[in-house]
Parts: sequence; C-alpha cells; structure tokens
Amino acid sequence: MADSASPPTSPRLPCPPRAQITSTTQLTTEFSLLLTALAKEETEHTWEQIDKALKRFQAVIRGGACKFTDDFVRQMRAKEVVVGIVRSVRPSSFLTLAPNPSSPAVRRQQMETERTRLSATTLLLLSSLTRLGPSFAPLLPLFLPPLLRLLCRTNKLYLSRAASTLSSIVVHTRLPEILKFVVGEWKAEGGKSASYRTGATAVVLSMLEGGEEMAVEKDGIERRMDELEWVIRTGATDKEQKVRAEIKKVWERYKREWPERVAGCVIFSHPSFDDRTNDGAAQVHRTDDPRHPSLPRHLWRRSSLLVHPSSRRRTS
Repeated sequence: MADSASPPTSPRLPCPPRAQITSTTQLTTEFSLLLTALAKEETEHTWEQIDKALKRFQAVIRGGACKFTDDFVRQMRAKEVVVGIVRSVRPSSFLTLAPNPSSPAVRRQQMETERTRLSATTLLLLSSLTRLGPSFAPLLPLFLPPLLRLLCRTNKLYLSRAASTLSSIVVHTRLPEILKFVVGEWKAEGGKSASYRTGATAVVLSMLEGGEEMAVEKDGIERRMDELEWVIRTGATDKEQKVRAEIKKVWERYKREWPERVAGCVIFSHPSFDDRTNDGAAQVHRTDDPRHPSLPRHLWRRSSLLVHPSSRRRTS
C-alpha cells in the first residue's frame, strides 16, 4: 500500500551544460519551468527540485537567453521570480524543518547542509546573470541588497560565496550604482556587522581596481563621489583593523585618480590609518567637531581627505 504521506513526484528537468535559446517563445517557456519550481514550498522533499530548476536556468543563460535582453530582464523582474530567488539565497534553514523534538539532530543538520547547497546554486545563478553586462542595472535593486546582507553572516563559507558573487557583479556589469547599495546597507543594519563592513570595503576596492583602467569607469564613479568619500571617511574611523586596511587601499587609488580633490578634503581618522607623510596634510588634533560626535575626541584629526573645498573652513 502506498504511503499517503509521500510527496507527489514531478517530471525531472534535464540539466545540460547549455540549453540553447533561439527565440523569446523558448525563453518564456523556460521562465515558466523556473516559476513552477520556485513556487514550491521548500521542504526536504522539494529542495532538490528547486535546486535542479535553478541549475537548468543557468544552462539557459549560457545558451544565449541574455541576448533577448529586454524580454529576459522583464521576466526576471517578475515578483514571483524575485521572491523565489531571494528566498533560495537566504542562508536560513527550511521553515518547514524547524527543530522538532521528535526529529534526530543529525537529520536537522542534514537539512541545513541541503539548504546550504541550494543557496550556493542560487548564488551561481546570480553570477551567471552578469552576462547581461550593464543591462543588469534594473536587477540591482532587486538582488543586490539581499546579497549584500549575506556579508553580515559569520559563516565563512557564506561570506566567501557572497564575496565571489559580488565580485562577479562588479567586474562584469561595471555599474557605479553598486556604491549606492553598499552605502545604503552600511547605513542601515549592515553597518553594525564587522563582517559586513569588511566585505563592503572589499567591494568598493574592487570597483577601483583593475590596473590603469578601473573595474568601473571613472566617469561613473565620479557621479557617485559623495558615496565613495562617505565610505572612505567612515571606514577610516572603523574600529576593525581589516576595514581600515582596505580603506587605505581605496584611499591610495582615490589620490591617484582624483588628486585635485585631495587637498580640499577632511577626514577624522583612526591613528593607525593616518600614517601619511607626503600628502601635504595638516595633522591637527581637534577637540570638538559636531560632524563626528560619535568618535572619541582623542581620535579627531584633521587631514587632507574628505570634505569638498566648498565646505572646508578657510584659513588665512
């Protein structure tokens, strides 16, 4: 007699390395298959089906889905798709697998492992979306904030995977708007996490790196200069040495690319950050400054960093 509690089976989707897409009709069909899987509640019986659907959609992207850019982005922005992907990327355990006193601990641990695998597959999918290049821009507000929040985790595996996905987004999309979301999360809950601040500064640094030409075009960065300078100013006073170390690298690139802004900037920095001797900076201790009331007075310094000349106090 069949077990009435057994979950219904569903047809297995093939997961080829590449699923060739030659029309918008094919693309719509593949999105329908993805939606069917994402609509399932995550349980020990369904997580693998969702995982395989996400892997198949990666093959769809490799097969040329992104060349139908407008249709692809429009369908990727559908609420059901976004909710399903964001849910799958979260490093939380299955809601239906909350600890049950009658369930062995080893079984719960197994479920956590399966959930980790599903999250990893979803992050790979997000990385593959960067084939859109700059056309990824409409997807930034949908997928970047939850991805950045992964940097708040303490699990090194999640941090590593999130950092890799963020790096892929920076390098392949080259979107300066990434800075806006990094700063937005930093000013919100994310900034309370040392791991977030460390990861976020690494993202900003990756935007400026790339040899002679930065990963993100200079003109684009200049449109977000207030946010870049906010990151430098805030990171320079951070209590975490790793954050300050990354910000020093950002500062070096900043000086190289925008030397005309250096002389007219002010920073209130941690002593370990202020080891510059050739910046032409006036290292003047301040005892009161309302612009940084949360910083201990013994750390207030004036140097040549972050306030634009128009807002700098003129001296005779």
